[in-house]
Amino acid sequence: MSLGKFFDKYLGIPILFAISLIYTHKDTRDRVSKKILFIKLRGMGDVVLTLPSVKLVRKKYPDYELHYLTEEGTEVVKASRIVDKVISFQLSKFFSIVNELRKEKYDIVIDFEQFIRLSAILTKLTGARKRIGFDSPKQHRNRGYTNPIIFKEGHIINTFASLLKPLNISSNPKRLIHLKYSDKEKDWAKELNVDIVVHPGSGGTGIGRRWPVNRFARLIDLLTNEGYKIAITGGSSEIEICKKVFDLIKNKKNVINLAGKTNLKQLFALYDNVKLAISNDTGPMHIAAAQKCMVIGLFGPNLPKRYGPYCDNCKAIYHHVSCSPCINIQYGNVPKCKNI
Repeated sequence: MSLGKFFDKYLGIPILFAISLIYTHKDTRDRVSKKILFIKLRGMGDVVLTLPSVKLVRKKYPDYELHYLTEEGTEVVKASRIVDKVISFQLSKFFSIVNELRKEKYDIVIDFEQFIRLSAILTKLTGARKRIGFDSPKQHRNRGYTNPIIFKEGHIINTFASLLKPLNISSNPKRLIHLKYSDKEKDWAKELNVDIVVHPGSGGTGIGRRWPVNRFARLIDLLTNEGYKIAITGGSSEIEICKKVFDLIKNKKNVINLAGKTNLKQLFALYDNVKLAISNDTGPMHIAAAQKCMVIGLFGPNLPKRYGPYCDNCKAIYHHVSCSPCINIQYGNVPKCKNI
C-alpha cells in the first residue's frame, strides 16, 4: 500500500472530523481575491475529463486567476493552456503545499476527486469561502465543503460538470480540450508516419482492464496485413506488456514499439497525426479522444457509459463479465480483477 493510500484509508476520516471543527470559524472571509482552485490529484485520464469544466469556469469568470492542483496530471493541465498556474502535489510536501494554498486566499475551490479524502482535507484547509466537492457515499468528504454535491451516475465528464451548479453553470461539456505541443513534437510525430496507435497497457493499478496480449498481437497482424503502420505505446510501468505483444507479432516490419520511449507531449502529437487509436480503458484513450483522433476503447470491468471515449468518432467495445461493473470509483472500489 502506498503512503498516499495509507494516509487516505486510516487517517482521512479522523483528520476530516478534526479540521471541520477547528477551522469552522475561518471559512467566512470577506476578501475577494479573484482566484479559483481546481483539484484532481490522481488519474491522468480523469484530469483530461475535468478540463472542459475548467473551461466553462474560465468563460464564466474571465477576469479570475485559475489554478490547478494535481499529482499525476501536471503536463496534461499545462498542455490545455486554460489555467494560469499548475501546482504539483507531493504528499511529502503536504504542509508546505497547504501553506502555499492558504496564502493564495482562494475565493472558490472545486475538488473533482470522487472518493479521495486527502483532496477534501486540502480543500477544507484552503479556507476558501466557497468549497465544492462530491459527497461520495460513506467517505465523509462532505465535511471539507460548503457545497457538497451528490455523486450522480452518467458519463464522468457530465458528473464533473455537475460540480459547477453552485456557480450557476448548468451546461454539459460538448467536447474535450485539445492538448497543445511544440513544433518539435509535431515534426517527430510526422516523421514516424504511423497510421494506427495501439495501447495494450492500463497503468500500474488497472491491470484487470487489459485485453489479452495474444489478441492485441493478432489484431496488429491483421492491420499490418492490410498495409497499416502500427505504433505500440506504453509508459514505464507498461514496458513489459508491450514487449509481450511485440514478441507475439508475426509481421514486425510495419510495427514500432515506443513503450517507455515517449513523453506525454510526444503522445499528444502522435495522436494528432494518426488515423486511429485502439486502447484499453486508461488515460491515453482519453488523450487520444481529446486530440480528436478516431478511438476504439476496450472495456470490461468499467462501463463505457461512465468512462467511454468522449468524441464524435469514438467507439467503445464492452465485454460484459459477471462482476462488471466492479469498478465503482465513487466508493473507492477498484478491486483486483478475479478474472485474470
